[in-house]
Amino acid sequence: MKRRVFVQWVRLVILVLFMNRSFARLSVEDASLIEQVCQKTPYHDLCVSSLKSNPKSSSADVKGLARIILELFLDAAKDNLVQVKKLLNRATDPAIKQCLDVCSNEYDSAINVWTPLALKYLESNSIPDAITEVSNASGDAETCEESFGEVSRPSPLTAENNYVLHLGKITEGIMVILKK
Repeated sequence: MKRRVFVQWVRLVILVLFMNRSFARLSVEDASLIEQVCQKTPYHDLCVSSLKSNPKSSSADVKGLARIILELFLDAAKDNLVQVKKLLNRATDPAIKQCLDVCSNEYDSAINVWTPLALKYLESNSIPDAITEVSNASGDAETCEESFGEVSRPSPLTAENNYVLHLGKITEGIMVILKK
């Protein structure tokens, strides 16, 4: 009886040790994939930190990593639109209001047109079309930022616009890997 319990205990310990090695290897492989993918994108550090902050990335393939960054892009664009609307409600300068109207329209397109199309094309493996739509959506953040320069006003959204733009460039970089 004692021998049987001892043998079962040893089996359990071996199983646990084996599983720990397997999980450790998987997490190293996952980190390696993230690192390999992010090396091929602009804004490497932002790419790595964004992907590692999402638990889904640990089991994602390259296409899954592109989807995760694209979803972060969409969330950031939505956050920016909320910020634009708040600024628009408080703005008194007609030139700033005009710029914020541009930003509102641009982010609305990024959120409701370009990014959903990019996700659709990514899912259907139409990678060149997905890249085009991500580029369109990123261009909306750029247009928002540039609108302030056109009226010689400082943009209150520079950091936010750059964040969205950088996520877009990272997404495009990952999608280029998928194209190969």
